[in-house]
Amino acid sequence: RYALRQGYQHVLTMDADGQHEAVWIDSLLEPVLAGRADVSIGCCVRRGSRARKVAWKILKAFSGLSLEDITSGFRVYNRVALVLLAGWQATLLEFQDVGVLVMLKNRGLRLEDVEVTMMPRRSGASRVYHSWFAVAYYMLYTLLLGVSKRGVRTARNATAARRRG
Repeated sequence: RYALRQGYQHVLTMDADGQHEAVWIDSLLEPVLAGRADVSIGCCVRRGSRARKVAWKILKAFSGLSLEDITSGFRVYNRVALVLLAGWQATLLEFQDVGVLVMLKNRGLRLEDVEVTMMPRRSGASRVYHSWFAVAYYMLYTLLLGVSKRGVRTARNATAARRRG
């Protein structure tokens, strides 16, 4: 909201755990500045454990996302995405990864992976992957969100098709 009030056209986000390197910022900005994407996501699939990669596959299947690294916090958003993310619907999301991406995709925004390298976490702990209970809660929450938003997307597309036809 601050960025919108200040008139910014783009915002870059990165987690504060030391994983993201500034050297990749230009690469992350490129698809958004070129107009190919509304959102670019720093993608580093090799950072995930086998269990995390299985979780990603399940979440992608339920959410309809085709991105490789759906939990990366290293992202660039354009102004269209900023307006949506500043809205009340985005504030209802408990986790700011898959839910945000599904919301933006359902609104027709273009999302693009950008391959980057990430450092091992230098500080803090994952909010999701610190305990089995947290993982189970996150998976259930995100799967339900993905399923519910998929239905909304299908209904919205069907309504638009009826209007055209």
